[in-house]
Amino acid sequence: PTPTFRVMSYNILAEKLAQEHMRELYLHVPHHVLSWPTRRDAILREVRRENPAIVGFQELDHYREFAPVMEVMGYQGCFVMRDNATQDGCATFWKADVFGLVEQEHIHFSKYKLRNNVALIVALAPLSNPSSILVVANTHILFNPKRGDIKLGQMRTLLDHVEAFSAQ
Repeated sequence: PTPTFRVMSYNILAEKLAQEHMRELYLHVPHHVLSWPTRRDAILREVRRENPAIVGFQELDHYREFAPVMEVMGYQGCFVMRDNATQDGCATFWKADVFGLVEQEHIHFSKYKLRNNVALIVALAPLSNPSSILVVANTHILFNPKRGDIKLGQMRTLLDHVEAFSAQ
């Protein structure tokens, strides 16, 4: 039988970006709902409730705070930070009793003149079948709806990297 597992992915909205865009994007959202402690606790409750084997976070700007809590819940993880002042990035966590990390790759799209977004690719080996490898990509593509060209470039770059990464 094919093993099954749950994957969860969240753009958790970097705290600095929530504050910056509160008046334009989140005008009707109560302030307390956007506060970092409220959102953090809600996200961690959701992770505990759903108990996914793999979790991807985008716009995570509290990795040092999240990592130890996730570790207590049985996860290991890695993080890549964007090249900007918000200091957010992408983190991927996996259940340490289900998967082991084989390899990881960080992609900084700024290297390709495709803005300052990032991606994180991990190769995970199921502990029940270490010869089998699962490749997981986690990214935050540019938000700007008018820049489809940048989004397309970021996706093409990511898929090229995933293909090369998978071939190793």
